[in-house]
Amino acid sequence: MGDAAMFGHLQGRINQLDEQARRRIGEIPTDHVPPGMLVKMHASVLANDVVLTNLYRMWTLLPQSPYLPCTRPGAELEPITIAHLQIGTHHRGRSVLVRIVTPPLRLQSNLTPVQPIIAIVKDAEGAMTMLQLWHSATKADTPVSETLRVGSTYLIKEPLFKLLYNWVPGFIYCLRVDHYSDILLLPDDHELLPVQWRGSQAKASTSKHLRVQGNEAVAKKAWAEAERLYTSAIKAATTTEERQLAYLNRSLAYLQLGRPAPALADAAKASSLHGGKPPEKGLFREAMALYQLAKFEQCLEKLELLAAAYPSGISSKATVGELLVCEKAFAYAYVGEKASMSNDVANYPSLADGELLGETVQKLYHDSEASQLFTDLPRGTYEVVSSTEVDGHPVVDKVLIARVVEESGFRTSRATSDILKAAASLKRVAGNEASGLWPLVSLINHSCIANCSHSFIGDMHIVRAAQDIEARSELSILYLEPLPNDSYDDTQKRFQRWNFRCDCPLCLDKKSTSKQTMDRRNAYLQQLSQNLSPNNIYAAKRAIGQALQTYSAWAKSPGSLMCGLGIHYFLLAGGFHIANKPAEAIEIYLKGFEASGFVFAEASGGIGKKVKRKTLTIKQWGDYQVVMQFAQLYKACQKAASPIAAAVKRYEELAYLITVGEKETMLDTCPDLK
Repeated sequence: MGDAAMFGHLQGRINQLDEQARRRIGEIPTDHVPPGMLVKMHASVLANDVVLTNLYRMWTLLPQSPYLPCTRPGAELEPITIAHLQIGTHHRGRSVLVRIVTPPLRLQSNLTPVQPIIAIVKDAEGAMTMLQLWHSATKADTPVSETLRVGSTYLIKEPLFKLLYNWVPGFIYCLRVDHYSDILLLPDDHELLPVQWRGSQAKASTSKHLRVQGNEAVAKKAWAEAERLYTSAIKAATTTEERQLAYLNRSLAYLQLGRPAPALADAAKASSLHGGKPPEKGLFREAMALYQLAKFEQCLEKLELLAAAYPSGISSKATVGELLVCEKAFAYAYVGEKASMSNDVANYPSLADGELLGETVQKLYHDSEASQLFTDLPRGTYEVVSSTEVDGHPVVDKVLIARVVEESGFRTSRATSDILKAAASLKRVAGNEASGLWPLVSLINHSCIANCSHSFIGDMHIVRAAQDIEARSELSILYLEPLPNDSYDDTQKRFQRWNFRCDCPLCLDKKSTSKQTMDRRNAYLQQLSQNLSPNNIYAAKRAIGQALQTYSAWAKSPGSLMCGLGIHYFLLAGGFHIANKPAEAIEIYLKGFEASGFVFAEASGGIGKKVKRKTLTIKQWGDYQVVMQFAQLYKACQKAASPIAAAVKRYEELAYLITVGEKETMLDTCPDLK
């Protein structure tokens, strides 16, 4: 059975299960699978039972309509037990108290980029059911065993109860939690716990012992475990020094978990408990937290204080290549080679976007100050809930997050240099193995003739000037590259995702160009692509001349972009280079740069012409994504012993810096520069 047939069969089975559940909406079931069988089934999945594992995966694909998160404190909700839950019902105003019975697990699936944590839970009456917790932390430093700890008690607010499957001798049901703020971990002495559950877990020894255990977790980079142990150390502390050290250590754990708001609070608390001069680690962690919170002025003040205590934005003109923005991601996900997994089924989001959704949920849940920054990002017409915090935690709305990820997220490769390396070796890069949110960069508008480049190095987003930019100019980047065959209307349709129309000079030029002219241009460009060899010089000259006639006076003016023509010049120049005519190739390369918006102090020659050049000076930069074209021009200059080779090499290095964001990997990517 092929992939399409298998997916069709699976979709049919899912539809059957969904219809079965719909017929029983509102019913209080009495046909639960016996608790022992439920636990045994989960143990089989943990032991990699293939059949049961595939059933678990299928159950995670059952459809669920969006619903709003709970905005009421847990103490205000009326308790309900598993035995009284209704099928397909979102129990508003109620809460269910459960304890984790089995080790939790998260399955990987090719069919959906997001997978929940699954465990078996019981209530105080001994009734058991399955729990699906969606959008929990997915990083390796937060294992599922730390998110849902066996023996720990959780309050599920306004629970949603789902029918999953007919499993003789009964049915399997589950508590589904979509909003991370709808589930609360309760301490052993919490007032909502029944008497038989209070204080049943082993008590911690001393604060120092717990702190040592936390340090051991740090050595293993088990940050979630470290955070839990340091929290226990704070509670067990009996002296000011013990509290100060535990807060300081927990601040580090929070930073590593990507939770800068509580990290800042803990570091500040540690400094206040220290007495006298604030501790060096405390000041440094406050500065790190402030940086991650994008509070750069306060971060600078803290760093200046740190430097003084421990000594061992006005607009201005920017020059081409100048660093303008270097922003660490608000939330980031990298899935590597798994990026192609989500492409097996049409209309599923990218795997990286799914991971990013979970990371963002965690970020907002543990950082109340980040919530306001997040809600200010574009989200379409979606309305946010009025309450922002409940039970001491932010209210997390999964649907809002998904809308913001769609409108403001960036899909990319792990590093922009990877794309150039792949291009140099004629390999293909998926380009969607990473996804992230960069609030500051997302505020920069698109222009098809962007004056800035933007590139990626892991979770760092780098913006550089792609040309000289006058003071008080608006910055712009490319969201999507302009396509030469697209009409004005076709171009604008590509921007519907962001709900705006691009009115850059290139788009306005397309708008004033008739369809007949566009069709003639595309025909000439196609004809040109069939004659890109030195043996067809005259055919190429004729096709280029005919294509040129279809461009407007604006497009042909110095510094403008003749979309689609530059690449054909570059390809033709490559043909001349291969045919051992490097001097002629140099002039055609320069024509390609001019068609791409570059302005040289010296005019270029025509096709098949030789020009004696002593220097090469760029007066205005055009399309900055021409690193490989500069590399080819440099090779032609070396072959022709041209005196402009040194200048071309400098421009290639600058083009690499603009395109990739850094130059440390340049020699690996462009070995000709050695």
